[in-house]
Order: sequence, then structure tokens, then C-alpha cells
Amino acid sequence: MTSARQTSVLPVSGSKLPAMARVATETHADVGEPSLTASYIHQELSRFADIQARGIRYEFQRQEKRMHDQIEGQDERAHAQFEDVHARFDLLQATQVIIGARQSNQTAYRLTSRIYPVEMFDTTKQMLCKPPEDIFPRWVGSFWRLKQPRNWSKLVKLHEFYKTEGWERWGVQSFEDMDGEDAEQDEHQEVEEEDKVELVPGHTSLAEAIEYAPDIALSELARHLGLNYDEIGVRVTNALVSDISGRITEQRTKRASSAMLDLMQQGKRCKTLGTREADAQISSPTEGKQPLSPEDEGNDGNPPSPTEVNTPPGRLPLRDLIGNDVPTKVRESPRTISTKIGWKPPSTSSNS
Repeated sequence: MTSARQTSVLPVSGSKLPAMARVATETHADVGEPSLTASYIHQELSRFADIQARGIRYEFQRQEKRMHDQIEGQDERAHAQFEDVHARFDLLQATQVIIGARQSNQTAYRLTSRIYPVEMFDTTKQMLCKPPEDIFPRWVGSFWRLKQPRNWSKLVKLHEFYKTEGWERWGVQSFEDMDGEDAEQDEHQEVEEEDKVELVPGHTSLAEAIEYAPDIALSELARHLGLNYDEIGVRVTNALVSDISGRITEQRTKRASSAMLDLMQQGKRCKTLGTREADAQISSPTEGKQPLSPEDEGNDGNPPSPTEVNTPPGRLPLRDLIGNDVPTKVRESPRTISTKIGWKPPSTSSNS
């Protein structure tokens, strides 16, 4: 090997060799090899260049990765910001739609006033959702009937749709309901355990809360829809009172008119019956009349009137009942002479 290396020995000067080559020369000189081969120098130079290139490449890759990560982070942040802006814009538009519907419902007072549906913004889907049409009250009258027991199920679904909160304490007493004086005394004095106010436990379900306080449940729904619950209550009460009074007046009018018709029909029947009987009695006053005796002629000797002849015994003439004639004497039966009105014993001159 020594001979092979000697064949390729090149004369080199120590001043022109690089530092690494000089170190290698000195090292080989220590072991008895004062000269370097061209292949060894080339290998060393290549190895040094490769190490340097790998370091530069690694540093470049590291810088490139860092820049790429920074760019990706900026893109993600920008995308998130754009998504946030879009979400806020959608929420703003939804809020405008909801406010517009509520403002339209603020003028709904009467039972026949229309109620516009108020939509709910779904944050997960980023869209407006309409309430179920089969349970939403389209009119104020339908809204007012929701507090009836048969419509409580619809009221529950509507509160679930609008995500009503605080129903656990509907109609339940709390510390806030205490008087101000009691509250001040409790702040300055220690309250014994037996004097402590125990709160009623809250409701366990929305259906239970609605059953316990339907008026509060309806007022909360009115708040979601933008309705004036107090004004609607006043209008509905006035409408019910006027309706009841109108029905009473109508019933009274019907009763008075029916009573008047009954009286008129009864008067017509009486007038027709009286006319027929009077016509039957006075149609032929001389028909079937027998000559009267002087005893039947009365004190004045004049024959009785046709009315007196046709009037039954012990009864006033029909014209007296109607009011068309002056009352006449009541004639007794001709068979009982002793009971005749106006009868007197014959005079002595007649007997003589």
C-alpha cells in the first residue's frame, strides 16, 4: 500500500493547502506519511460541502416550514374572522326580521287582530326557523285561548321552541317577594331557624309550571311574540262584558217582543170570539120570541131589550164584558116568579 500511495504523491506546498489539508498532512506526517493523495482531498472536500449543504438545506426547510405554518395560521385566523363576520351578519339580519315581526304584533289588541309568526335563529344551523304552523296562534283570540287546559300542550311546545327560561319559579314565592321592612330587619338581625322562610320547591317540568301559572306562561309567550299582554287583557275583558250585556239585552228584547206578540194574538182571539158570540146573539132578536105577560114586562110595562132576553140567567151581557154597552139588569129565570127583579104584587084595583 505504501508503494501505491507513493506513486500518486503530488508535490504540494504547505502555504497553498487549505487548513483541513494541512491538518491532514500533519496528521499523516506524524504517522510517517507526509503527503496526501488527490482522492482523499477530494473526498474530504466533498464531505465538507455535503455537510454544509445539508445544514443549509435543513435550515432552509426549517424556515420554509415555519413560514408555511405562519401562513396557514394566518389563513385559519382570517377564515375564522370571515366566518365570525358572516355569522354576525346573519344574526343581525335575523334580529332585524324578528324585531320587525314583533313590532307588527305590538298593534294587535282585538280578538280578531292577526299575529305574525316570530322566527327563532338557530345558531348551529345559522338560519331562521319558523314556529310550527299547527300550534302557532294566528289571531289574538286563538292566543288568548292558549291558557285553557285543553291548549296547554300547544303552550308547552311554543315555549320549548322559543327556549323560555326561568319557568322553574313561575308563581313560586321567593325572597324577592318579601316586604322591604322584613328584608331590612333580616339584614340587621339574626333569624332563628324556626323563623326562617322556606321557599316552595321549583317546578320540575315546563308542563307543571304552565299548569301552576297559566297566566304567567301566556304573558311570557306574549313577550316572545311582541304582544302587549296587559292591553289585550283589558280589551278581551271589555269585549266579554259587552258581549254578555249585548246577549242579555238581546234576550230581553226577544222576550218583550214575544210577550207583545202573545198579547196581540190573545187580543185578536178575544175580539174575534166576542164578535162572533155577539153576532150570534143579536142576529135575530125577534126570532122565537114569545109574548110576555104583564108580569114579565116590568114596572114600566115596556118589553125587555134584546140583550136582556138573550143573556143567560145570572150573567151580564157580552157587550158589558167587552165594554160596548151600559150594564142592564140581571134577569132571573122566568120560572121563579118570587125571585124576579122588580116584581111586586098586583094592585088592589086590578083585583076589584
